[in-house]
Amino acid sequence: MSRFKNDINNWEANKDRDIEITNNADNNFWDELEGIVVKASRSEEHLIEILNMLAGIVPCGTVGFAELNNVYDELKRIIGCLHKKVDRYGIPRLMDSIALLSEKGSLSYIEINNFMEENGFMYRVEEPLFEYLWWHSIEENPVISKIEYTERYVSTISQQAKEELQRARDMLKQDSSERGYKEIVRNCVDAMEAVVKKIGQQEDIKNATKKIVAEELGPKQIIKRGNNIFNLIHELYPDIRHGSTEYSSMTKAEAEYWVEVITAFIRYLIRIKE
Repeated sequence: MSRFKNDINNWEANKDRDIEITNNADNNFWDELEGIVVKASRSEEHLIEILNMLAGIVPCGTVGFAELNNVYDELKRIIGCLHKKVDRYGIPRLMDSIALLSEKGSLSYIEINNFMEENGFMYRVEEPLFEYLWWHSIEENPVISKIEYTERYVSTISQQAKEELQRARDMLKQDSSERGYKEIVRNCVDAMEAVVKKIGQQEDIKNATKKIVAEELGPKQIIKRGNNIFNLIHELYPDIRHGSTEYSSMTKAEAEYWVEVITAFIRYLIRIKE
């Protein structure tokens, strides 16, 4: 299945708009795409490798031995085949092809996002996740996108953390009450705690943090941040846990801040452990 389709569930809602972008004569979109394919290659041999991978996505014929002296003609042929598929089926093959230029080529995700923005697409990629890019729509709440992105990190580390992040994401889409904000932050805190305990192989976040610091995987000031966040949130919002008789207030801005800080820490911790 197309990874773009997997990342952007509602892509078909914008299918006509996206196809129109690729066919806008003022954009010279397909000429530009040929240019970034060449830019993504480190040599002519690498260009041939990329073209054959693109041919697999389209799909269409690969670059054969007889065509090796006409690589740039083959580039135009394969991009032409992709163009026809986009006109008929929409952009998933195109987006998978563009992502490949970073995953297997030398384009950075920032260069891809610049290309997407310049051409008027509403999609962007996040920084590589285990060598793969992840698409999101800029029309979606960016905080939700951060949670979804982090879910992918924790999926191989902790099922509990993944479920907590899923609950936070669902709540963020549905509940705009103060209690809802606290539930969202609590879910993210619980996800972070599960990840720290899993990586540190300890029963509580404090001791798990000490063990991770001792492994010298990164600056201790950053690694300790998870435990500091855990303590600070419980100090500022004692009623974030059910059953507390104390009351605290939490604004939407605070909730979104904590979600971004916590998910960034989770991703950092998993990166340095990998």
